[in-house]
Amino acid sequence: MRGLNESELSFVRENFDGDIDKLFLKYHKTAVGDIDYLFCINQIKLRKKFSDKFPFFTKRDDFLFPLSLNLEQSSSEYTAFYKSLLVDKQETLLDLTAGFGIDDIYFSKRVKSIVCVEQNKILVDLLMHNFNCLNSTNYCCVNADAEDYILTAESFDVIYLDPARRDENKNKVFGIEASQPNVLKLIDVLQSKAKRIILKLSPMMDLKQIENAFKNISDIHIVSLKNECKEILVEIVNEEIEDINYHCVDIKSISLENDKMILDFNKIISRKEKTNSSNNFFTSDVLKYIYEPNTSILKSGLFYAISEKYNIGKLHRHSHLFTSDVLIEGFEGRCFEVLELRNASPKALKDIKQANITVRNFPQTVKEIRMKTKIKEGGKIYLFFTTLSNEDKVCVVCKKTKLMNYGC
Repeated sequence: MRGLNESELSFVRENFDGDIDKLFLKYHKTAVGDIDYLFCINQIKLRKKFSDKFPFFTKRDDFLFPLSLNLEQSSSEYTAFYKSLLVDKQETLLDLTAGFGIDDIYFSKRVKSIVCVEQNKILVDLLMHNFNCLNSTNYCCVNADAEDYILTAESFDVIYLDPARRDENKNKVFGIEASQPNVLKLIDVLQSKAKRIILKLSPMMDLKQIENAFKNISDIHIVSLKNECKEILVEIVNEEIEDINYHCVDIKSISLENDKMILDFNKIISRKEKTNSSNNFFTSDVLKYIYEPNTSILKSGLFYAISEKYNIGKLHRHSHLFTSDVLIEGFEGRCFEVLELRNASPKALKDIKQANITVRNFPQTVKEIRMKTKIKEGGKIYLFFTTLSNEDKVCVVCKKTKLMNYGC
């Protein structure tokens, strides 16, 4: 895989802020002289489209990107960095589903050595090129089928898999057995080749299904980026495990300090057994502040861990909203100041013309509420339609606090 030559690098730099459609029209010939215009314009297009997902690599002139579909399926730099925190410098790692290789680039910065297996030859060449651009030396890229390779592979400390969640027609699939490769079919041979297995699964997957599918799960990481659930990471070990550690992670940003990556994220950890506790703190009193946990916590159901950590009340077993008299800094989610508590009927809300509406354990949808109340979307007021522990249906009128971590 060749990189961009000096003429092409100059073209990319000079036209980076240009209109992509106009560039394609102006430079309609594939190549002139030593410049492959189509290739260069596609690289500009991909850098622009995925700059939020790959904030550091899209700024590099020498880094090359594959087709858009490969980038859409790839981990972001944010989640790749988090995954790299799960390994250490003494470990050897095998990635059986390398793809574009963002995860592997970040893994390589942390492990002793890494072998990257990918069946698409173009992606293998791209990954080797990008590794070389970063002056990496502890990697080996192999063009092979994952299921064939693992049968004769040596042993590793860690095996990582991100099974493809699309069928032969490029349609999305969500079941573990429908992904490629089928990890359920390979799990015995995988465990014979590594001390630990890390699986990346769809954030849409049911956690109970995951727990039932695999034995010896030590940890499950539910990873969100700016309050949007992105992936589930499952750690499987070669020893009997009684309780699963759940890690609810919300990544806010990555920054560079002295050439070192710094990841800013919130995390709450709890053993699965605690989620079944009957000691949750329920209250029907809406206090000065209410809190909505982030998407990772909502996915996990670790609401007892939140109550225990902050000693705050939960409005209902199924409402998933908390309340307190004192503002909690660093809460893993959204925080609001309560202005008043109202009846949830349209008549009680007729003076509110515009507001942001959220429904939590309430018999009507946001659309239905807006139709009945005629409240327009937006503004500075936030309305939570919910059910209290005494089964009262209420509307909590709020405004943002200064500690709000997310947008609307």
